[in-house]
Amino acid sequence: MDDMRYFTKIYELVLKLQNCGAGGMTKREIADFMGCSMKTVERKTTELERLFGTAFIRGAGYPATFRIKSARLPKSVSFNANDVSVLRNAAAVMRNRNRSEEAGTLSLLAEKVQILLDDRESRSSEALAGAESTVNCPAPRRKIDASTVDLIKEAIKTWTAVSIDYTVKRSRRTHTFTLCPYGILHSDRNSYLLAADYDNQGRENVHFFILSNIRKIAFADKKFIMPENFSVDDFIKDMFGMYNEKPIDVEWLFSPQVADEAAQFVFHSSQTTEKRPDGSLLVRFRAGGVLDMAWHLYTWNGRVKVLKPADFWRRVADARKRMF
Repeated sequence: MDDMRYFTKIYELVLKLQNCGAGGMTKREIADFMGCSMKTVERKTTELERLFGTAFIRGAGYPATFRIKSARLPKSVSFNANDVSVLRNAAAVMRNRNRSEEAGTLSLLAEKVQILLDDRESRSSEALAGAESTVNCPAPRRKIDASTVDLIKEAIKTWTAVSIDYTVKRSRRTHTFTLCPYGILHSDRNSYLLAADYDNQGRENVHFFILSNIRKIAFADKKFIMPENFSVDDFIKDMFGMYNEKPIDVEWLFSPQVADEAAQFVFHSSQTTEKRPDGSLLVRFRAGGVLDMAWHLYTWNGRVKVLKPADFWRRVADARKRMF
């Protein structure tokens, strides 16, 4: 059976399991419908159970029967091939960043949406599946322990403090902290726990802990109060990159040779731009994080000049001494 006929048959089986009534279908009936072996049926019912979760119902009698609880969507809710493509691409991005748990969730969601497509959109979806991809750039990324992320998320949901054994980057010594977890922040290079010490809580006392440097984590038998209206997006809005510094007024002047290219970038959410008569581009924004700014400026190969702050490169040197 070729791939298109096979996927069509699986789709038809899902529809049949949704519309077979409370009696369900036996393995033999599924095998006859699919034209396959009982071993294949066992494998496919396991996959469908994983895909549909609690909507996939195994009968308690003998022989065992199977059905899928039909969940009809309102007519105002519909999906198309582009929706599936976006989910698959997002899964690829997560996979490339070593965030396997989120990648698996997005892939599973893509397949669930795929099943809801009509015939025309389903064919379009399969066409798009082979027409778009994501490059896995050879950049260093730290591995993330999925169980650590799961525990942190549960602690945030239940406002439960956590105890961690954490290796400090500069000293390489491991210390134990009791923390109030406020959020998780992902970047291209690292992922971070945003948390305050249990004995010194509050938004103004939030520190960044690299997830891959957490050697051990467990729930602490303590509850905490989340700062009012706290959100990670709001907390990092004055940051350029990953260094949480006091924001400063910044002005970058891009030469006429690269002005058009620079105009396509959003360097910071607060930025404004001004095209100069000589063809250069002036970019203004307010943010902290001079080290990340410097690393980015190097990529322009000397074709951008820092106008503000005037002592920018001294600040960069001072930040390097503090960090390294």
